[in-house]
Formats: sequence, structure tokens, C-alpha cells
Amino acid sequence: MRKLRDITGERFGKLTVLNAVRVPIGDGKFRTKWNCICDCGKQKVVDGSSLTSGKTKTCNGCLQVDISIGQQFGKLTVIKSVKIHEKNSYRTMWECRCECGNIRLVRGTILQKRGSHSCGKCMKSQNLTRRRFERLLVLENAKEDGYWKCVCDCGTTSTVHYTSLLRGITKSCGCLAIELLKERNKASGTHHMTNTRLHNIWDTMKARCHRQNSKDYKNYGARGITVCEEWRNKFENFYQWAIENGYEEHLTLDRKDVNGNYKPTNCRWATTKEQGNNTRYNRYITINGETNTIAEWSQITGIGPKALRYRIESGWDENDLLLPVGVHKVYITVGNETKTIKEWSREKGISDTVISKRYKSGIRGEDLFAYNRKIILVEIDGVTKSLSDWSKETGIRLTTLLQRYNKGKRGKDLIVQTKKRTIEQLSWDF
Repeated sequence: MRKLRDITGERFGKLTVLNAVRVPIGDGKFRTKWNCICDCGKQKVVDGSSLTSGKTKTCNGCLQVDISIGQQFGKLTVIKSVKIHEKNSYRTMWECRCECGNIRLVRGTILQKRGSHSCGKCMKSQNLTRRRFERLLVLENAKEDGYWKCVCDCGTTSTVHYTSLLRGITKSCGCLAIELLKERNKASGTHHMTNTRLHNIWDTMKARCHRQNSKDYKNYGARGITVCEEWRNKFENFYQWAIENGYEEHLTLDRKDVNGNYKPTNCRWATTKEQGNNTRYNRYITINGETNTIAEWSQITGIGPKALRYRIESGWDENDLLLPVGVHKVYITVGNETKTIKEWSREKGISDTVISKRYKSGIRGEDLFAYNRKIILVEIDGVTKSLSDWSKETGIRLTTLLQRYNKGKRGKDLIVQTKKRTIEQLSWDF
């Protein structure tokens, strides 16, 4: 076991280590931590790794001592302190007024360490037209909420969120990053982008196409989908294509042809919704000459995807698929009669849900109203017919015959008239 380094008397930020403390962690085991005293006089027990790594430098409480009423941090002016209850303790927050008049609660550490420059709302309401941010010149407000259309010094136009502009996160259309990457590559021979989002996209793309131990290999590599040599052998080529073709942090890599390979001519950057509409599992529906997925039709019409899927599977006419919910009724023709499902349900005494499910599964005619979806054959005086046929011939409702049949009645007892009429009085012969 490695010997514990004694850091008693050493100083870490505002903390000075006093002595080691054994803290129980369960099962009769203990862990060594360090009792420290802060410059403000408060003592705190801290883990040794937090001290040596620089993660913990104060008792956390003394940071708020320096904040006073009326003190200004960027556009925020401190009004008063507020106690906020959290679990079994209280946290001190500071109520601040922004220059725009909005009130905001801010933690003391955020005010002192990182700095909170405004309430956030006034940033969004700013007019950025014709303002310059590094290589980007703002042209106009884009249609998307919070986004601005900008032109880069290289001539490329792009849409950027206002927070990225004001905080200096986005400085160009991507050409600046390419130039910096090339300079770093010349100096060290590496791209220095390992573990970035774009590098992870490139790595997982190769894995699902060329590594058989990947969980997604069966859906890509096993189907013959590969990554082109240009991208597979060099990340910089993929990076340059991504930047030049509209890569943004919220977009994902999508193949135009879901059965094609990963290559520049078959790939694009798309939103999650756009990519969801471009999978091989999607069902495409053509209505009035226009073809879309069920999800796309739902977005166009406002009808829920479940409702559209039910209508399609129930055999609705193409012209009725996009009617508003509650307007259309499914009509079923049996013999020479055409009625709605509910009307047939009332007449036959069968649940409309049962009739709908049978119709959806392809059952037509009198079989829609048969017991348990089967044609029940009954012999009476040597004549064998289905219950449906006996119902037509005698005028007795099919549901009545089914009830009698289920109770065990057979022969003439099955077709006895309810109005005290005998078999001999009927106008039909066996």
C-alpha cells in the first residue's frame, strides 16, 4: 500500500493544513482527510486530492465576505443577500439588478470567480446588426430565435447564436480554426483535436463501419457500408469538409442515401429531426403526388403520427387520410348496406373496437360480425349453414343466435322465434 504523504503545515490557496483526520466510510474502514484552517478563520475537512489538484482553495464561505451591497459586477449591482433553502441547509444568494432593470439571483462564487456580466435577457434583446466580432460581420437577424446571419471575411455566410458572438466563442465561419489547425500541425505534426465533438463523430463513424466489435457494426459495416479512403485515413480531410459544409455543434452527420457510404457527396449536417426522417425504417406515404414520412405528414398537417398510422393501416381512402381528427368516419359495406362502424356495432351488438380491429386485419363481409372471427356452421334438419346465413333466413339477429349457440342450444332450439311462434308457422322450409 502506498504511503500517505504528510502535508501538515502546507498551504493550498487560502487553506493551511492543520492535521490528518480519519473519516469512517463504512464496513469498519476509514479514509484519511485533512483538517484545514482558512484565512478567514473557519476550519474545513478536505480530501487530500482536492487540495493537491487545486480544486479546493478556500472554505467557500469566505468568498462571500468580500461582496457588499451596492457592489457592481459588470452590468449587475448587488441589492441584498437572500437565504435559499437547499435540502437540510441554506445557501446565500445575492439579488442583483441589471442595467436593463431586470432582477436576478446570483451565487457569490459566480460573481467573484467567473463574473456574471448581465441578467442574460438584455443580451438577447441587443441589436447586433453591422457589428463586428473578430472575422464575422453581422448582417441581419435570422428567422431562428436568438440567431444572427453573419458574413465572414472569407466571404462565407453562416448563422450564429447571439451568446456565441457576445462571449467570443464563435470568431469566424470556421476558417480561423482551419488556419490554426494547420499551424499547429506544422509545428507538432498532430491536429490536437482528440476528444473534441467533431473528432468523436469521425471516430464513431469509422468504428461502426470497420470495427466488428462495435455494437452498431451489424447496422453499418455488416450491410456493406464503408467510409471513403479520403476520410478514413486522415481526420483533417473530414474536418475541413465539415467546416466548409455548415458544421455546427447542434447538428449531426447524416447520409442522404441511407444505404450509401460515408463520403463527401453522400453526407450532410442535419438536425436530429431531419435525421430521424431519413432512416431505412421510415415508412413513406404518397398523398396527392407528394411523398413524405408519417412524421413529416404529421408536422405538415398537425395530425398526430399515431392517428395517421391508424388511418393508413385501417385502409382509409387516400383523399381522407389528412382530414382533421373527428371529421372522417369509416364506412363499411356488407351486402347492399353501407354503414359506419358505430352503426354496425349498434345493429350487430358487437363492440365497435372489435369490428374496427377485424376490418383493419383484412376481414370483410359478414365475417366481420362472426363470433371469434370464425364462420360457425350449424346443422338443422339435415341442412348445414353458417350462423350468419341462418340469421338472414330466419330474421333473427346474429348476436341472438351466437348467444344461444354459446349456451349450448342446437337444432331447432337455436332458431326458435322470440314471439312465441312455432317453426311450422314460419314461411320458410327446412
